[in-house]
Amino acid sequence: APKLNAIGRAARTAHDGLAQMGRGLGRLKGGAKTLAHIGVAAAGVTAALVGKTVKEFADFEDQMARIGMRLGHEAFTPMRKGLEVFAKELAVELGVMPDEIADAMHFAAKKGAKTLEQIQSLTRRSVMLAKTDNETTAEEMAKTMAGMAGAFNLKLADNAKRLSTGLHLATTGSQAGLKDVQNTMINLTAVLHQFMPEATVEQTFGFAKALGQVNFVGGRAGTSLKRMLIQMSSAKSQEILGAAGFSTQTADGKMKDLMTLATGATAALKKAAGGDEALYIQSLNKVAGPFGATALAGL
Repeated sequence: APKLNAIGRAARTAHDGLAQMGRGLGRLKGGAKTLAHIGVAAAGVTAALVGKTVKEFADFEDQMARIGMRLGHEAFTPMRKGLEVFAKELAVELGVMPDEIADAMHFAAKKGAKTLEQIQSLTRRSVMLAKTDNETTAEEMAKTMAGMAGAFNLKLADNAKRLSTGLHLATTGSQAGLKDVQNTMINLTAVLHQFMPEATVEQTFGFAKALGQVNFVGGRAGTSLKRMLIQMSSAKSQEILGAAGFSTQTADGKMKDLMTLATGATAALKKAAGGDEALYIQSLNKVAGPFGATALAGL
């Protein structure tokens, strides 16, 4: 017991030190953040793991037991060793304590990941995303992906790569951080279910990125999109777009998908303006409204 207590204290000390280091690095701007943070933190975790197995960390065994109960003894026993090896390797690679990795693994199992590969995939992507935002844990990142999977009727266990890639790309080159994109996706999804129930998660990520580039995030993004779609559905906007040679509807009378609508409308109006930028912006404002015009211009 004294030995385990000492190991637990050492792990917590290392974790607290790395967290403080992460917060300090989080104040840095741009690309220096990610690689430097992971490199320094990984060195700290490597030192903390020297001579130890992941099983010796305070919360790791508790979470492994929970995973076992959720999956069942028959399914869990053959993969247990693989999960332990994976957790230690990921801890060293990314500079994350095994306890946090175990939390993410348990959440993955809770959300339907049943095989070793599914648990590893969702956990790795949750941890990697969390590493780019010091205010977000791997479990919180997995919950975000779970919410998005639910909104688009996707199985989280089979779509971890798809969702994490979308989150990452939506923040790359944008003013929006991960939490901004999370809030934006929630708001955009609510609007799209009303106007475009067939919109895909990739289309939504794409528009979230475009909106983030002009600093339209969270509720502002949802409001912008809703106003734009209402405006573009109006008779006046239909008339202007029709004259420019573009229709917002498909052959069967449905509204075109989001990115086709946005890129098609802007391309048609630019062509109709004949290189006159002021005329193009004026037409865009009439068609999409001021909020929508700003968002579309960001594309």
